[in-house]
Amino acid sequence: MAWTAGGFLAGSFYGVYAKVLPPFSVWLFFSLYMIFAMGILFFFLRRQMDKRDFLFACLLVLCFMLGIARVYVFDQMQDRALAQTLGEPHSYTGIVLDDPTSSSSGKTLGFTISLSQCDETPVCGKVKLYSRPEFLNGIKRGSSVTFTAELNYPAGASFSGGFHTRHFWYRQGIRCSVFTEDVALSPHTIQPRGISYHLETFGRSIRSSVFSVIDQSFGSRTEEAALLKGLLLGNRESFTDEQNEDYIDSGFVHITSASGMHVMFLFGFLSYLFRKLRIPRWMLRLVTFPILLIFAAAAAFTPSICRAVIMLSLMLIATQLQKEPDSLTSLAFAALVLALVNPYILTGYSFLLSFSATLGIIIFSQPIRNKFTLNTTFLNRIADSVSLSLAGTIGIGYFLARFFNRLSWGGILGNILLVPLASFSFIGGLFLWVIGSLVPSLGVFLARNILWIPLWMMNRLADFFSLSFFRFYLPTPPLGFLLLYCVLCGFLYYALKKR
Repeated sequence: MAWTAGGFLAGSFYGVYAKVLPPFSVWLFFSLYMIFAMGILFFFLRRQMDKRDFLFACLLVLCFMLGIARVYVFDQMQDRALAQTLGEPHSYTGIVLDDPTSSSSGKTLGFTISLSQCDETPVCGKVKLYSRPEFLNGIKRGSSVTFTAELNYPAGASFSGGFHTRHFWYRQGIRCSVFTEDVALSPHTIQPRGISYHLETFGRSIRSSVFSVIDQSFGSRTEEAALLKGLLLGNRESFTDEQNEDYIDSGFVHITSASGMHVMFLFGFLSYLFRKLRIPRWMLRLVTFPILLIFAAAAAFTPSICRAVIMLSLMLIATQLQKEPDSLTSLAFAALVLALVNPYILTGYSFLLSFSATLGIIIFSQPIRNKFTLNTTFLNRIADSVSLSLAGTIGIGYFLARFFNRLSWGGILGNILLVPLASFSFIGGLFLWVIGSLVPSLGVFLARNILWIPLWMMNRLADFFSLSFFRFYLPTPPLGFLLLYCVLCGFLYYALKKR
């Protein structure tokens, strides 16, 4: 699974970032040629080369080709969805997938539309539509709308390393964006199709309920309320600019992105609860699956939360089948599933940071931990925390430099204090949501007399470890440096494993 996912992801990564993607037939011919060449090489070196090595090499080439093919097919599907209508004004009908929100300029509102018809012809595809507020009366998620516009292909990056519009929209499955003033509610109602729409609707209702209780308990504009929203469901929209910078500079931003850590907080709490109630373990595994799905829906199905849910689900299935869970296989399978659905997910911060951090922990945490020989339980737990934090930092080192141009060494130490506070606050936030929904006054008491303490401490830790002393700035590495970084990580792993 790891070899398959590795080859496929490498091919998808190349296909997504390639300036020009040759036709699929060219890559098919190239792949068959490479396999033929390896076959010749194997024939002459068969005494020194194991058959399994040859099969793995062929598998890598085939998976690399399939990764490029997936990008090519994805592009063709996106282009073909609206190719007949591009470049000329047409009247479109579709269903609104999200509530209108303010654009970056603040002058327009934008929302996503799933198209179902162009003039009288059925079409498919998603479009991001922007318009002025006065033209959007009564339009909300689930509304059927009609608009007239001229659609065009999205542009690429304005300069090397700059914001890439095409990647941004394709990553969300959106064909293009357009501004129009000719938009109105459609006289014909379109019924939502697909289970994903209903899951997202259910997740939105839970998210709205959680945020409402938090705002009611803490006050809508407090730092503690903003942090708890990020801690529970990965939402940082309420963060002030200063608070957001503090968490990025300190290296604590992972706390505010729903990911594997939060899934383990949730699963750990459920395990403790079931154990105290003396409920069989198989019941825990059975109940965990729908709870994970609900949690992922509430967290908006981000790549990081989907990765964590898929990995934990596979591990639970393996345990139920009395098999040994394998973290690397679970990670590879999760990456393969997400890249198959949408290869442009490889351009997103959430996917790259989440998967690289997890891969770093799987590969480096134990070799680093083996270098420490301690005699007390307390020091061993500190060593475990430092090993995990350092391994995760190694995994995301390249992407921290490329996306943020900084690396925080203070975060490696700060996580020793931050993670226990985050665990307590996460479980406390779940209790706050339940209690605040049933008895609002009790929720206010819990928030303002107990829960604000660990949240306040986490904010102060972020303030402290965001000081320039705890970080150093790095130049933006070129994309080609990623391969060299992987080679350096390989040498580091070899050095750590060597006794």
